[in-house]
Amino acid sequence: HPDSRHLYVADWYEDVVRVIDTQTLKITNTIDVGASPSGLAVHPDGHKLYVANRVDNSLSAINLDSHVVTETIAVGTAPFGVSLSSSGDRVFTANVQSSDVSIIDSNSFEVIATIGVGMFPYASAYVPGMERLFVTNQRAASVSVIDMETETTINTIDVGVYPEGINLLPDG
Repeated sequence: HPDSRHLYVADWYEDVVRVIDTQTLKITNTIDVGASPSGLAVHPDGHKLYVANRVDNSLSAINLDSHVVTETIAVGTAPFGVSLSSSGDRVFTANVQSSDVSIIDSNSFEVIATIGVGMFPYASAYVPGMERLFVTNQRAASVSVIDMETETTINTIDVGVYPEGINLLPDG
């Protein structure tokens, strides 16, 4: 959340997202979501949180003002990582068991594309200015590079065994 006052934690076994106040260090709310929530991403405007529900093969949007799930849509099989474009107009889910990435329009909350990547994608990072999405492929020991303008995989980089997390310096 832009005020840095709230921290959100996905609880895989309880099927909830917990809200923690970063000043009091206490749980202030619990939000029911789909089965086995995993990846979380806060929209740049600070009013929505997206959560991948791995067992339900879905993505939920949570209104952060009311702490209520407002929408849930089907994505690929076993979504895990969630990331956003820098403007927040696109949401990306790395779908582990279908080995693809779902691209969701955050305004209409519809899947607008599905792009195949390597085996067992876990996480992704969007590079602003380059219009590229980098996706770790755990069992392919690689990172896929997706060109967002053409919505195609343009390269695969071998990185070593079982890559999972990925991140980018804020300046790109």
